[in-house]
Amino acid sequence: MVVERLFKNPVVKYFLEAKEELNKVAWPSRDQVILYSGIVGVICIVTALYLGGIDLLFTKGLDWLIQFTGAELTGTELTGTDLTGSEVITPDLTGVEVTPVQVQLDAVTPTE
Repeated sequence: MVVERLFKNPVVKYFLEAKEELNKVAWPSRDQVILYSGIVGVICIVTALYLGGIDLLFTKGLDWLIQFTGAELTGTELTGTDLTGSEVITPDLTGVEVTPVQVQLDAVTPTE
């Protein structure tokens, strides 16, 4: 009587059905797990090297572009000329204190 009620409980029924399904799973062998783990590791390393290479190309390209334009980076200030020949000076903002500003937006009602 108690056992019958227990098996009718939806939670117990769920776990019993889950156990039955797990018994149907074809689990990989130890050798397959080792092989597939190695494949995943190699793919991760190849992907990391590829992305690192792309990052290196972009970094070197930007370095070349900065040198090509004649810009010089000194401290926190970048000076030089842009591609049009105009002089570019980025101000040194070291020690500048920034104060936050609060902006209050009033509700806007659409007019017809």
